[in-house]
Amino acid sequence: MIQANEVRIGNYVEFIDSSEIVRIEELYKVHPHPDYFIEWTLIKGAEDSNGNSDSLLSVFQPIQLTTDVLEKYCGFTVSSDVAVTYETYQNRRTYTKEYFSLVYLYHGEEPDKFLFEYRNGNYDITLIVLSLHQLQNLYFDLTVKELTVNLQV
Repeated sequence: MIQANEVRIGNYVEFIDSSEIVRIEELYKVHPHPDYFIEWTLIKGAEDSNGNSDSLLSVFQPIQLTTDVLEKYCGFTVSSDVAVTYETYQNRRTYTKEYFSLVYLYHGEEPDKFLFEYRNGNYDITLIVLSLHQLQNLYFDLTVKELTVNLQV
């Protein structure tokens, strides 16, 4: 399930039941009953199958990050492809868009992983990026530009 503090306007998510993709146009909170401490987060985006344009955040799931999503919809290109590395026994492919890079680790027996890595003399930071909305948020946080995503909604 996606938490309200994980998404921003412009993020892409999909309905759990239908896998229909929605671009978040607006986020807002609703208190359905004044006597209870319940708060619902709603997303305004594309209409669902019933014609509603407002849907509970809980009916959405993240769009899994894949090589297809990176290449076809986000405009990343392969900048290096290294066969099995000694340390991890995983193949390592680097995807780049402008100055932003993601490392794709893949091996037949283990789940694929996308990593954002930052290294200099003082810091080593590695973040696992699992979904498209996480990539959109990370890209924006580091470049102060929206990641262009060419998905049909």
